[in-house]
Amino acid sequence: MLNGKPASSDRLEPQFLTPDTKLVMVVGPSRINQIVISKIAERAGLKALAEAPGTDVDILKAKEPAMIIVDHSPDDAEWARLIEPLAERRNARAERLPFVILLSHASGKLSIPGADSIIDIVLQKPIMPDRLQPILQKLAEQIEV
Repeated sequence: MLNGKPASSDRLEPQFLTPDTKLVMVVGPSRINQIVISKIAERAGLKALAEAPGTDVDILKAKEPAMIIVDHSPDDAEWARLIEPLAERRNARAERLPFVILLSHASGKLSIPGADSIIDIVLQKPIMPDRLQPILQKLAEQIEV
């Protein structure tokens, strides 16, 4: 404090941008699945951004979506880079955003340390609009409250 005013070092600057509450990032290796999942998100009234593993972390930093849909492939290593940035964002925010939905063929367990702590919902493939769309709408309502 300097003369009753906070010094610049006393101010807490936000570490991350404010999440875009209408933006969903779809991450997956299959372009076809990215398109299908994005269309379902758009039907739920959300904006979808489709990314491949590898570009996802850079886009996460630039766009700050409120939801991430991970189209899980058998190669867990593709997701390892995304786990830490997601955990950091969720831990820094009271609302624990972004929400993370994992689309999986198997049990939905990733063998990457810390992955289970960031996953909110696991949906077993194949993904159908009547299963994914209501979940996206419900999460969007939770964000807006």
